[in-house]
Amino acid sequence: MPWPPPWTQSRPQPERGASALIGALEILGLAAANQLWTQLTVRFLGFEPPAPPFSISPFSAAPPSEVVDALLWLAFVPGVLEELFFRGVLFAALRSIGGPLVAVFGSALLFGAVHGGPQQVLIATLLGLQLGAIRETSGLPLAIAAHVFNNAIVLALVDHASTHSLLPAGISLDTGLLIALGVCGSAWAALWQSWHSPPPT
Repeated sequence: MPWPPPWTQSRPQPERGASALIGALEILGLAAANQLWTQLTVRFLGFEPPAPPFSISPFSAAPPSEVVDALLWLAFVPGVLEELFFRGVLFAALRSIGGPLVAVFGSALLFGAVHGGPQQVLIATLLGLQLGAIRETSGLPLAIAAHVFNNAIVLALVDHASTHSLLPAGISLDTGLLIALGVCGSAWAALWQSWHSPPPT
């Protein structure tokens, strides 16, 4: 088998410093997009705020062992396994059949389809498009890192006791939306530029 395996390969990367900066932006951009899509579906499509899919105390009150267990089993493991399948094996198969666009859209649609109700399906599909673009332009490891970080942010910021807001205390919804839009907009712009940049000769 060739190394690195075909399902981990991506386009040629920029210089190390630029690559690190873009990578950090894409990781933050996915978490910002999750916040943006979640709040927009609540505000404009009439969905209920998402209830937490877990039953642990808020991180500020949880013992360290519970925090570590939650991060491991609800952030790290799902993020890694889902990316290895959807942006790894499945993405490579679809890319070999129809090219990068088929891989990005096909893997995103299937990723969304396994996420439950209409709101979760919509948000997961949109995030899947972003993860697929990250996978194509920057490689599978960055897509995994973005997914795991997003899961961890949701776990760390969700407020079990009141409104299930994903915003830290002291930040209004409108301010949070503006911040999220700015961060994920920058990440989308970087993805667009990376996607359309010709490979180095």
